[in-house]
Amino acid sequence: MPRYQREQRDHSWHHRERRAQPLRPRGPPGEGREDPVRLPALPRASPGDLRRLPPRRSHIAQYLDRRSAKIAGNGEIACLSSVFKCAIRWGWCDENPCRGAARNPERRRVRLPSNAELAAIRVAASEQLRCIVDLVLLIGLRKGDMLKIRLPDLTPQGLRVEVQKTGAVAVFEWSEALREVIDRARSLRRRVGTLYLFATRSGQRYATNGFDSIWRRTLKRAGVEGLTFHDLRRWAINQAQRQGGLDYAQAIGVHQSRQSTEGYLVPGEIVVRPLK
Repeated sequence: MPRYQREQRDHSWHHRERRAQPLRPRGPPGEGREDPVRLPALPRASPGDLRRLPPRRSHIAQYLDRRSAKIAGNGEIACLSSVFKCAIRWGWCDENPCRGAARNPERRRVRLPSNAELAAIRVAASEQLRCIVDLVLLIGLRKGDMLKIRLPDLTPQGLRVEVQKTGAVAVFEWSEALREVIDRARSLRRRVGTLYLFATRSGQRYATNGFDSIWRRTLKRAGVEGLTFHDLRRWAINQAQRQGGLDYAQAIGVHQSRQSTEGYLVPGEIVVRPLK
């Protein structure tokens, strides 16, 4: 077989294999946001097109400037950057144009639920969602980690959780409050044979979109606006910081660095005495 035919055959096989593998941004979907990240609208391109007409950093910057939803634009470019990293590895292009393009400035979210809002949510929630809310307020799990808890994760030492985002494994020791919530959750009616602590009527794990719909309907019944499920995790980490300091807050958040924990902390009000 001539050399050019072998190269064409190998490239076609390589291209089919890569197309069979879906591209996804790193980390679990839906964490800390209510809507999935979408890629910017780009023309269909082949590996040869990326080599001949590679996107430039100026194109990325222009997209960020023109995007009406500035924060969403940052997430889209971050996802596109992951795609280009894969393309470099596959030999489709040589540079990642998303690197070096300054992102839109973001304000750190400081929304915390009030005691009145938490009480209203618990009243409006179903028994299962009430258990989920109580559990996240105790141990501050992310939504994805909460929904994938299985009955075998309830060990004699405590609740074992493998964090999807980092792969870290944490064991939350049993306390009276934690056992009470878990016992309540286990007593809920469930389909025979399901292994999930929180499951749908069919016994399956909740999909992110399905759970988000339940959450939004509950907030509407409770009369609470502007609150995400991730804000409950922020509330738990702030409570841990007040009770046991930054190290305890980092342990509750299962963070690998203090910087990640500090990003969740909401500064309190400063009482200032006026000058005389």
